[in-house]
Amino acid sequence: SPPPMTMSVDNARCRLWRICQVEAPDLFDVATHDRLRYLNKVPHGDEEQARSAARCCPARAIHLSGELAGGDR
Repeated sequence: SPPPMTMSVDNARCRLWRICQVEAPDLFDVATHDRLRYLNKVPHGDEEQARSAARCCPARAIHLSGELAGGDR
């Protein structure tokens, strides 16, 4: 099976607009004190949520890698 998709967020670009949390609530959480928490390794089955979050991020701060990333970023 292919390696898991991995995800990173460019903190210099992220503006904490929380769109990623809306698109992928299982993967992102903007916690108290405006700290973004996210899963670095995307669980199997949540790849589409990750792709959607990356597509919808207006700051283009979310980067996906791995065979399952789909070439979006």
